[in-house]
Amino acid sequence: MASGDERQLFGGETWKGDALCGVGERIKKIGFIHVSVYKIALYVDIEGMQQAMQQFRDEELDAKFYAALAQANFRKRIVLRFSRNLSTSQLRPAFIELLEKRVSEQVDVPVIVCKLIPQDQKAGDTIELCFDADGKTITALSNGEEVFSGCCPGPEDLHRALQNAYFDEQTAVPEIRPAICQRIPSILQGANTKPKIAVEGYASEPQSSIRSGGSTASSCTAYSPTSKAELPSPLHQKSTRQRVKNMFFKRKKNSKYEASSRDHEAVYALPASPKSPPPVPTAITNNDDRDAIIEVLKAQMSTQAKSLQENTARTNLVLLLSIVNFLILCMLLATSC
Repeated sequence: MASGDERQLFGGETWKGDALCGVGERIKKIGFIHVSVYKIALYVDIEGMQQAMQQFRDEELDAKFYAALAQANFRKRIVLRFSRNLSTSQLRPAFIELLEKRVSEQVDVPVIVCKLIPQDQKAGDTIELCFDADGKTITALSNGEEVFSGCCPGPEDLHRALQNAYFDEQTAVPEIRPAICQRIPSILQGANTKPKIAVEGYASEPQSSIRSGGSTASSCTAYSPTSKAELPSPLHQKSTRQRVKNMFFKRKKNSKYEASSRDHEAVYALPASPKSPPPVPTAITNNDDRDAIIEVLKAQMSTQAKSLQENTARTNLVLLLSIVNFLILCMLLATSC
């Protein structure tokens, strides 16, 4: 299930009236480094899907299910949000290779891909592919601006091919299929997909995902981590002396409260995503891959250097305090003599 951050990333539980089915991530392994390429979300028209795929309401997410999903005629949206800067020379060949295997010779794949990806993509940019319920029309948007509409030879081929790039058995990213489809079974079974409880700025799952004994939304919100005033504070209504004492032992005194807060936050934890097969290691073949590794290593080294500086500063402070305490002790001994 998509986490709260991922739901925020793709505009919440709905996108232009369609419901979120799941969020996956394209991760490329270069040597021993895992590099996130983009995150991908699937949105569908709930009513259209319930009518077209009702026979799969009790079925597992298998090859038959994915094939039917790509063939079914109801509105679907695939939204990609890029995690790093990528040039057209990196993106277009990959998409051309995916489509040429799945379309007829009537479709001029390079021309279409150039329209789908008109420019270099920066971290945070989006590409949206909207598949209309007529089974033919495709609309592509780059950062919200329409760049392509499916009026071309063989539109049916292209309509299916773009979906099959993620759903068929020859897909290069099989780990994405279960991730972006994980809510579909519950939608087909008629589960309430509308969020009811707001937690820390994003919508959480309805009552069914909450482990508390209450059955109403009002009883659930009583345990919201944002309503911390309802939990007892160890520093509340204490004497001045006790407050000063607690300031020096705040970590110990508040450990029970922190554990309680973590438990209540866990109440809203969404079910874990199904395990996906690990990415297959690939050799470093070009300068772009090498640059990606260098970027990741630089970020890791920067984080480690910052942590080392903080630890050094703490050590120096403790040493300084020890010296001051030693000098004070010497002064006291000198005056007593």
